[in-house]
Amino acid sequence: MKKATFYILAVAVLALCILGACITADPPDEGAASQPGGNDSGSGTRSEEAEISDSPVVSSGTSAEESREPYTPPDPSVYPTVTDADIGPDEIDSFFNDSVFVGNSIMLHYKNNYTTQKRGSDSGFLGTAKFHASGSFSYYNNIVPVSADSVHPLYQGEKMKIEDAVAAMGAKTVYLSGMALNEIALFGTEESVRNLATVADAVKAKSPDVKIVVLANTYMTANFNNYQNKLNNGSISEYNNLLLDYCNENGYDFIDVATPLMENDVLADKFCSDNDISNSNCLGCHLLPDAYAIWTAVLRDYARAVQAGAYVNPDSMPVYGGTAS
Repeated sequence: MKKATFYILAVAVLALCILGACITADPPDEGAASQPGGNDSGSGTRSEEAEISDSPVVSSGTSAEESREPYTPPDPSVYPTVTDADIGPDEIDSFFNDSVFVGNSIMLHYKNNYTTQKRGSDSGFLGTAKFHASGSFSYYNNIVPVSADSVHPLYQGEKMKIEDAVAAMGAKTVYLSGMALNEIALFGTEESVRNLATVADAVKAKSPDVKIVVLANTYMTANFNNYQNKLNNGSISEYNNLLLDYCNENGYDFIDVATPLMENDVLADKFCSDNDISNSNCLGCHLLPDAYAIWTAVLRDYARAVQAGAYVNPDSMPVYGGTAS
């Protein structure tokens, strides 16, 4: 009888020990079975260090990627209110390091009358961006041979085609302005786009890794919106839409620096430096500092969007009318 009681007590103690071990044991790693290359240590689970290094987390328990601030696109209606006084130093300007802006006199004025002035007090303005621009320049003019009489811009004292200058600079990004005012008057919109495409191809042939970005062609004031049958805001807007199509087809970014300068379907007089119709030297297309301040705001917002992986080309460009005579 005593032996029987002893065996019963022994079995009960043993059962309690087994039950206690099951309650206090570590729960199984639910993800272990699905993780390739699991830890081969005696525990059969991946170490804490390996888990942290493979999957970084923040205090909220969400991933670092999920916790990043979402990108908020700017309100385009704000751009026309930007003035030169609003443009101060901005860390985003380093985005434009190793880039070059290409264009005609409108871009040349952005360099000489705006960027150079800003860099006098802000050495980091537009980063280390360079310019390859000259008066009366166009993509057709770039295609013709360099000569003593050609209007190719200078780089390091030598006239150069765009593709040669880009390669010599070692630029990583090229901003090709529309610069087709002269070309639209001569060739029309479709041929003007083909000329830009020819130059873009030449740039890529010499610098295969360069990124190409296209800037919209700016418009003309009301006084000069009847300049020629082929050149007016109607044809310029047609050209810009064709440029946008070209960029979408080739995977290039397109930046609209033109629409924010418009008022009542024409380049606003307040943004134009040569709107005197009685002056034969005026063309109703060149820009004042406040217009270039808007350019800068648009470019900086483009940079922020690209850095956030959120930039997309415009759905379309506005269609304006011309009053050709």
